[in-house]
Amino acid sequence: MPYQRFVSLSVLAITTTGCSIEKAIIKKFFVPKVKFEDSTLPPKPDYSQDKYWATLPETDHKANLTPEGAATDSSLANVFFIHPTTMLSQKGWVQDPVKEDLSKEMLDELIVSGMASVFNGCCSIYTPRYRQATFGSYYVPAAEANAVFSIAYEDIETAFDYFIEELAANQPFILAAHSQGALHGQRLLEKIDKDPKIRNAMVAAYIGGHKFPRQAFGTSIKNIPLCESAEQTGCVISWNTYGKDFNPYRNDVPFTWKDEKINLPERAPIVCTNPITWTTKTGESDKSAHLGAVPQINTGVEINEDNFMKGETIGMDVTRLGSVQSGFVSAACDEEGVLRINDIRKEYKPANDKEDEEYHDLDYELFYMDIRSNAILRAQAWTRANTPIAPVPAEPADENKN
Repeated sequence: MPYQRFVSLSVLAITTTGCSIEKAIIKKFFVPKVKFEDSTLPPKPDYSQDKYWATLPETDHKANLTPEGAATDSSLANVFFIHPTTMLSQKGWVQDPVKEDLSKEMLDELIVSGMASVFNGCCSIYTPRYRQATFGSYYVPAAEANAVFSIAYEDIETAFDYFIEELAANQPFILAAHSQGALHGQRLLEKIDKDPKIRNAMVAAYIGGHKFPRQAFGTSIKNIPLCESAEQTGCVISWNTYGKDFNPYRNDVPFTWKDEKINLPERAPIVCTNPITWTTKTGESDKSAHLGAVPQINTGVEINEDNFMKGETIGMDVTRLGSVQSGFVSAACDEEGVLRINDIRKEYKPANDKEDEEYHDLDYELFYMDIRSNAILRAQAWTRANTPIAPVPAEPADENKN
């Protein structure tokens, strides 16, 4: 599948490159040669313009695709979706989000169809384009990375403010993100945590594909809890998917935000919500409870070794989502907070060419129907809890009564 192929080629899953040779190759081919302070930044996005949104309710986009037989419903809530890294180029440290290149094509064809579309069963979907940090930014010291990721987060916060104030004012919302988007989503949650009005409007936060330190809850995030049941609202869900024997720490521990700066933390337990049972407990789910993975169908040009490094548009065209494939995944959170699943490489075609059990690129796809159903459930629960109960009308007076 296209996104999986992209990840394989680019080593996009930042926790998979384990040896110094691989790191050296990444630094050679992906880290920009020019210093950040000497680089030219693209203009700040103006989120009052539609072109700075990959998805809006009134525009045509591939987050509208659905699995066969699934219905759409945008009436329950809104989704603010922060997309993962799609930029590989060494030509700059941050992406020009409206430039027609492979990074933008990846977002418009693969990411919104394979990830953001999960939420079209409950919600209107808003996906901001932002000046994302290029992939190589993960392979420089934290002090240097801070300047790059700060540009990306600044855009996300600006987009979120516009979303809350102008696009979805006084309406419930879901925060959803993956990978680099999840890194920024973690910091955005700290902002939401401090504002009771916005916090109370949050149905839930789905923060997948980036390690979220457990210690953040009760420290930098004081008012928002972790989700412990399928219908709980105003809470956070986070998961990072790997096989049972894969070491997700064989590379450096990924960056986190701390005191509004990029930080490389010590290894510590992370948040794990099982996206089948919807609890943080360590028990393993049954395969029968797995509602299903949903792949994408790209009828256009596939990413390959020749075209992906050029960074130019190639003509991808995701025309539909594939059939739901259910009942083949069992999952359990381990003691450190890693979501461990069974080896699916033979059962699930998009994972057939994986050399190991690193499933970062499949965090949403493997649990597509589980997340879809759960988002609907939580949005319904939020609506019930926040709908005023109509007063019982008084009985009319009996005129014949003395």
